[in-house]
Formats: sequence, structure tokens, C-alpha cells
Amino acid sequence: MVRIGRGSPRAQIVAVLAALALLATLTACGSRRDAQEFVAANPPAGTVAGAAVDGSVDPSQGSTPGVVDPATGVAPPVASGSTAPGGTAAPQAGKPSAKPGGGASSSGGATATNKCATSGSTVTLGNISTQSGLLGELFKGIAEALQVWAKSANACGGLGGHPVRVVSGDDGGDPATALTLAQRMVENDKVLAFVGFAAPLSVNGFEKYLKDKGVPSIGGVSSELPYFTNPVFFPIGPFVSVIGAADAAIAIERGAKKLAVFYCVELPASCGPEAASKDLQVGSPVVKAMGGEVLLSQKASLVAPSYTSQCIAAKRAGAEAIIAILDGPSVGRLATNCAAQDFKPLFLGISNGIGSNLLTYPAVNGNFLAPLNTFPWVDTSVPATKGFAENMRKYFGRMLEGPAPAMAYASGVLAAEAVKAGLPANPTPADVLKAMYTIKNNDLGGLVAPLTFTPKVPRVGIPSCYFLIAIENGKYVAPQKNKCLPVNAKGPQ
Repeated sequence: MVRIGRGSPRAQIVAVLAALALLATLTACGSRRDAQEFVAANPPAGTVAGAAVDGSVDPSQGSTPGVVDPATGVAPPVASGSTAPGGTAAPQAGKPSAKPGGGASSSGGATATNKCATSGSTVTLGNISTQSGLLGELFKGIAEALQVWAKSANACGGLGGHPVRVVSGDDGGDPATALTLAQRMVENDKVLAFVGFAAPLSVNGFEKYLKDKGVPSIGGVSSELPYFTNPVFFPIGPFVSVIGAADAAIAIERGAKKLAVFYCVELPASCGPEAASKDLQVGSPVVKAMGGEVLLSQKASLVAPSYTSQCIAAKRAGAEAIIAILDGPSVGRLATNCAAQDFKPLFLGISNGIGSNLLTYPAVNGNFLAPLNTFPWVDTSVPATKGFAENMRKYFGRMLEGPAPAMAYASGVLAAEAVKAGLPANPTPADVLKAMYTIKNNDLGGLVAPLTFTPKVPRVGIPSCYFLIAIENGKYVAPQKNKCLPVNAKGPQ
């Protein structure tokens, strides 16, 4: 039996999670809302108080395609040839549409005659993400990004021909709260599927429930095994072990061949030797094959007040780069502590640890890169990523920064792409589950690496490649533009 000291960092984390669980119990076991409260706390510029934010079409508009205008409260019709989700031109009525990845496809079912028409009842998708607690800062903007996607989808075709709304819930990182939210959304809200899960601390609380109910989970942070081993989960990017190995590839490509690795102790299934740092242990054959060497690989805590000892150890080992599988503020503190020791290696992180708060640390400016499992949100070099930026400005008033909103938006696009042939008048989760297997070598126009889904688990057809982000002049940039880069690593087998 492992005893945890009352004053230890791990004990503090356990206490925080216990308090969150108690708070969830006192508030009817978690929050489930149409993102009004999330969006109200972070309003876009120029919007009108009380405007609809749940992404649904006003029922009084019948089957007229469109979204609620924040100023008028009316859903205007969308003319044939107008902008569709992803920034591409909406197809003319009765003509085949271009696939996101190129080529043409005929639409069928409910949308055969007019790709931008919606009809029938509004369908609901759900999202559970950790918006508060220990990891809450990492996943800010997910609920808002899903509302932006829903509004853009409802401007042209909705979800398989149906108007779509998204309900969002904050689980606070607690598995019991996450399960309660999942049950409410499935049994009360009648969600067809979940999109954009970001719940690394709590996914194990509800993944079996979704499997038993046959409700698909589309996209998400894909840092935990259920995203690859559960047959109703459909990851939007590679397993976190690929992202960890990508850090080594990025460093070695830039001439930093001697590596030190520090990975978080709080999330062993995401950070540890079976996950992000799987190929980053001392003597790693994967890193050796790339031409580098891991000199040091150690645990570190997200709540450590200082990383000076880690900096000294890496400096003494002769490290030229530090791979920090930590959250943004921890990476910033690590770089600051190392600079104080006159030690300035190249720093690399992972997508789940990136946020606007990292930009406030001068020690990483011009000295930080990280691999992403979906597109760089700052890059608009292809129509799909340009469409993301345009839809953010159009429906939210400004950009939502960070990989979490980008992942959420791409998850919505993936759901819509799967059911583009149309859903029946009264669709069920089984219809969406079946439709997911129509995704074949599809990169959603550059939002993700090419995805292929088959019934086989662990999931195959998820490429071992990544996108790239960096910090230059106090801003995030995409140094290699919208390009998925291969790496010699694999996910769970």
C-alpha cells in the first residue's frame, strides 16, 4: 500500500480532485449546459447579450438553412454558392460537392437535392471536457469552438441534413462526474454522439458506459488508451506516444541530438513510459534510429514550485534539448529556472501542454517547438484552416487560441464528414457509428492527418505524423505551414 504524505504534491492533487468531486456532488453531479455559461464568461466582441449560442437553428425558421444572427435573432437563408464550413464555397443545388481532401462525391439521403438544406428535427451532440480543476486551463475554449462549428455547420447542411446543437459539460477531472454527465446526455438529451472529448483524468469513468450504449465518441485529445482500444471511440490524431517521439525528431532535425526528458507524474497513462514518454526513455532504440540519444528521463510534478534540480541534472548530463511533457506554466517555469542556471537548451513540449499562458515566459521565446495532433490554428495556408479562422471571427468575434479549440472544431468537422450522405429522419447513434466507417484516407482538407476507420481495435489507420507549432516574437507560429510530418513511432498495438 502506498502512503501519501499530507503535504506532498501528490497529496495536494488528490485533495484537489476530491474537493472537485464533492463540489460536483453538491451541484447535482456536474454541469450540463448548452455552453451559454462558458460563452457568457468569454464573450466575443460586438455580440448582443442574450444571443443564442447553442449552435441550433431557430425552430420557427422551419427547414431554412442558416444560423441565428446575434443582432437580429433571425436565421437568414444561405444562398447557393455561399461559404460553407471549412471556408469552401457551398455547392450549387443538385450538383456534387468537393470532398475536403479533394475530388467529388455525390450526396444522398436527406441532402440529395440541396447540400445546404436542413430538415427534420434538431439533433444533439454532446461534449464532456475538463474545464476546471487541475487540467482545466489546458482545455479552455473547447465548448466555444464547438458552438462555432455548430453554427457554421447549420449554415450549410447541419449534421447529415439535420440542424445540430451541442451540449457541453465540465467534469472537473472527476470520473464519477464525467459518468453522470454522459448518462444525462445519452438518456435525457438523447445525444447521437459525443465530439471533442478532453478528459484525460476521467475518460475511464465513462468509456465502458458509451461502449455498452453504442454511442460513438468522435475526435478528442486521444491521449488515453480508450481512444484506440474502445470500438466506439474514433481518435482524430495519433496516440500520445507518437507525439512524444515527434519531440525527439524535431530536436534532432535541428541539431540537438542529446536529449533530457521530464514527464508529469500526475498523469502516468498520458505522460509516462507507456504513453508520451514511451519512446523517450534512456537508451531508446527509436531515438537512436533517428540519430539522437536520451541521456536523462525522469518524472516531474506539475505542481513543483521549482525545476532547478532538473535543470542542473540536464546541464550536467550534457543535454542539448529538453523535452518537457508538462503543462504550459510548468514548461515556462522549467525554462526560466534553466536560464537562471545559464543553461539554455532547446525546449519542446506536447500539444496538450500548450496555451496562451506559455507566451508570458520570455525564456521560451524563440526557443520552443511542439508537435500537434491536429492543424496549427495560426496557419491559414489551406482553405480548411482559413475557414476555421473565418468562422471564429464570424461566429465568435475573435480567434480562440490553442490546440484544444482546434481539436474540438476538427472533431465537429469529422462528425459532419462521416454523415455527409445524410441521416434518416429519426437518426440513432448506430447510424452515426456505421457512418464513421465511411472515413477513408480523409484529412478533412488539412485539418488532420489522413484518417481511415475500420472496426478493428486497437485502432489502425491513424498515421504516425504530426503538425508543428513554435514560439517566435512572443507569438505562436507554424514554421512548416500546414504539413503533416512523419515520425518513426507507433500507437498502442
